[in-house]
Amino acid sequence: MNALRDLALGDFQNLEFRSCPLEYHITTAKSVQRLNGQLMEAAATLDEIERLTSTDLPFILVKVSYRTLSFKRHTFHTSQADCQRLQQIFRIDPCALGMITTKMMGFHLLRRDTSNRPASYYLKCVKYQLVWSYDQRSHQTRAIAFGNSSNPGNAVFRDLITTMKSNLDLVSHPLFLPLAGATQTITGMDAHMRGYYNECKQMENFTGLRIDSGGQMALHEFSEMSRQMNSLLVKVEKMLHKVRQWVLATESFKKHILHQESTCVQRPTIESIEDGNASVLEAVQLTQSKLEVMEATFNYIRARAQNQHNAASIIVEHGAIYELTWWQITQKITRDDALASIQLAKASTRDSSSMKVVAVMTMAFLPATFFAALFALPSLDWDNEPVVQDTFWVYWAFTLPCTALVFLLWAFLTQRQGLVYAFNWIARLPESTKLDK
Repeated sequence: MNALRDLALGDFQNLEFRSCPLEYHITTAKSVQRLNGQLMEAAATLDEIERLTSTDLPFILVKVSYRTLSFKRHTFHTSQADCQRLQQIFRIDPCALGMITTKMMGFHLLRRDTSNRPASYYLKCVKYQLVWSYDQRSHQTRAIAFGNSSNPGNAVFRDLITTMKSNLDLVSHPLFLPLAGATQTITGMDAHMRGYYNECKQMENFTGLRIDSGGQMALHEFSEMSRQMNSLLVKVEKMLHKVRQWVLATESFKKHILHQESTCVQRPTIESIEDGNASVLEAVQLTQSKLEVMEATFNYIRARAQNQHNAASIIVEHGAIYELTWWQITQKITRDDALASIQLAKASTRDSSSMKVVAVMTMAFLPATFFAALFALPSLDWDNEPVVQDTFWVYWAFTLPCTALVFLLWAFLTQRQGLVYAFNWIARLPESTKLDK
């Protein structure tokens, strides 16, 4: 373990340090009790911070800022000696400085509480990193917050202070600080989640409206949509990674609470360790349930964005190969329909040929069938003279009118429009004759 600490200090010493401030911004709580819900903020030198550390203040937080330059390297607005002195004053494990250097994700218990040294912790939030020590006997927290000054750092730390104020009754708990950081981080993640959802929805509406309206979307518009969806997918993946890291962190919170309950020492305050652990455990469980819902929602947004990205990519790919616009695609579809119509016409022609064969066969057999039926009539007696009987006319009396009626009915049903036109023309003849006169 000592080798890991030496390696961590070596990595930290390789960072860049610039100005050494005369004073640091600190936040303290004067009592375990919730005195008007206030945390005190002030500026203090290292000597003053060291003197405050020796008092019975339950909570001290020192803010150290840095700026991220090229290649994601940090330049700290302090000196290397001051950082290491702060780490020694607060009795924080040196491995914490190594995690600051590598920007390690998640929550880590660096050292458990012992008789001669307090426990040390590390937590990576979105805008800052927290390292702190917690003494199980005095229930005191000594913390350092490393924040990026290129971001609106004051607003970030102000939100952290506001969150801590709402949980000030838990100031003597070792998870008081990470619980505030988790609350602030999840609030930010929720805002990102809503923004990503609206962005995906707007893109879907844009695509749907353009297609429904029959408009011609240019190829470069699909290319831009594909690029935006790809950017959204990357952002969603990053947030999913952070959510999963925080899910692991909350699991570590729960394990730490259970371990503390088994090894706790009664503290001389209004609230017992058990009550504090119960409150923190409830908050951790609520945080964990929120994270699980957020993970499912981010997965849902990712699936919708992926569908849009795939559709746009396919259109862009085909457009790049064939240089097709929406109008050309429509022409291609029309051409395909025409080819299909030609094939259908050919099939109909083959069907028509088959019908002609049937018609020819019918015409060949129809005369013979007619005469066979005619000669088989009882009105024709082929064994006697005369062959044609007196009742032969009855056959024609019924056959001819019925045949005419069938043709008239067929003409009426199939040629109604022509018949109506003919009747109208005949009806107008008398009027035309009158006008001529």
